[in-house]
Amino acid sequence: MIVTGQDIAECIEFMKKVYSESAELIKTVEESFKVKKWYHPTNSTTVYKDSSASLNNPGAWMPKYLFRYFTKKKKSYDEVLGITITYDWDFHELNFEEPMICCSRIKLNEKIKDCNAAWFVLGGFRKYCEKITYFSSNLYSDSVIRSECVWNDPYIENGVASGFYLPLVSVKNSKDVDNYIIEPLLKLSEGSLDEAQKLIKEKAINLIV
Repeated sequence: MIVTGQDIAECIEFMKKVYSESAELIKTVEESFKVKKWYHPTNSTTVYKDSSASLNNPGAWMPKYLFRYFTKKKKSYDEVLGITITYDWDFHELNFEEPMICCSRIKLNEKIKDCNAAWFVLGGFRKYCEKITYFSSNLYSDSVIRSECVWNDPYIENGVASGFYLPLVSVKNSKDVDNYIIEPLLKLSEGSLDEAQKLIKEKAINLIV
């Protein structure tokens, strides 16, 4: 070990605090969407996948992202709004230097009753789109999702994604959640890109590099 025991203990306590605050953020998002009559359509409390318990894959022992997605109807839906908190940018998408919140609106190609939860939201990442269409420098819209990113899932294949990225630390309270996550995503759902852009312009990062 090249660090002290105290360093390790402090690091673990710090990460526990990060996860706790991230959980509170997701719970706040969930409650805010519920008020707007958007719901997480399952009873699952799972917020991450792709972790590992293998000795040969220590890089995956800790969660690299947390996700949550919401639908207008609890059954039979073709539109999903969601967030993914990303801690570790091994997605090889952009050279970000800090954790981000990916806020996505995904329009599926047909109504469905159930699907793999993670891919609903991860499918909204720009890297999973066939070709990116930008509405502005910090908002992409109606970009076709590549089929191979979701293992040829017939429901998500050729669906379209819109979204934006916020630095995780920029969302500090429930007011920020409403102003910079909930309302912009609802505007994307309504097709009001101008309104969404106005809401996120102070916080969302520039995606054109």
